[in-house]
Amino acid sequence: MTELKEGVIDRVKDYNNWVRIFFMLAYGLVLLYIVVPIVAVVMIAQVLCTFGGGRLNSNLTEFGESLVEYIQQTIDFLLYKSNEKPFPFKPFPNFGKEKNKGAKQRAAR
Repeated sequence: MTELKEGVIDRVKDYNNWVRIFFMLAYGLVLLYIVVPIVAVVMIAQVLCTFGGGRLNSNLTEFGESLVEYIQQTIDFLLYKSNEKPFPFKPFPNFGKEKNKGAKQRAAR
């Protein structure tokens, strides 16, 4: 039983666990106070584009895809599915440029 207590105490004292908790809190706040409002703005803009122009805005759609990937990366980090910290510690996902780059490479062949 004392080995179990010592193991718990060692994990509580581990600096890396506290750093991860700090980043988890920071990313949780970013999702709540920054990303969710951005999603709302993109959603409203797409509705306005649909009403005004009769079709979706492709730039907003590509940005939305990138935003979904960022949210997925962040949630994976928050739920311990991944140890990789998302943006700004790695590049922001950019689906539009990746798709265009792949299409240009195929066209060049």
